Amino acid sequence: AGCTVSRFVMQKESTFPVRAVVLTHPSTVERTHTNGFRMIGPARVAMRAERITHGHFSTELIRYSQSPLIIQLRTTPYDDSVFQKRGVVIAITGDTTVIESSDFRSVHHTPLPIGKPFVLDVKNYGNALHLAIGHTDLGVLHSTLPCTEWVIASVPEKSRVDVGDPWFDISY
Repeated sequence: AGCTVSRFVMQKESTFPVRAVVLTHPSTVERTHTNGFRMIGPARVAMRAERITHGHFSTELIRYSQSPLIIQLRTTPYDDSVFQKRGVVIAITGDTTVIESSDFRSVHHTPLPIGKPFVLDVKNYGNALHLAIGHTDLGVLHSTLPCTEWVIASVPEKSRVDVGDPWFDISY
C-alpha cells in the first residue's frame, strides 16, 4: 500500500515536473509509484506543470468501474471552487464521454476497458483543444475559455482510478 499525501511531484527528472495537489482529504489519494497515484472516491487531484498553459498533456488511466471520471481543463482549483467556473469538463462514464463548457456540449462513444489502461491525450493551443481518449480521436473543439496550467481529475464516492505517468510538454 502507498502512503497518503496532499502535495507531491511526479516526472521530477523531466523538463516540466508535474506538481499535484490533493483537493480532497489526503487519504483519498495513494502514491502507487514515483510517477503515479490512485484516487479512491470521493477524490479530486489538480495537476500542473508551472508556466505550461498552451501545450500537450497526456496520462495513462485505469478505471475500475463504470463510475464517472471527470477531467477539467481551462480552469483552476480556485476558480472551480470559489467562482463555480468549471472550465471544459470531460465526463467519462461507461462507454460514453460528454464534453461541455460554456461554449459547447458534445457526446462521444468511447469504448474504454475496465481494469485496463488507456491514454487521455489533450493538446491545448489558443482557442483549439484536440482530444483523444483511448483509441478514439474526438477531434478539435474550440473554446473562448483561456488555457490554464491545471488539469483537475475527480472521481465519485466508491470509485477508484489509477493515474500513471502524467506529463506536460510545450511541443506537439
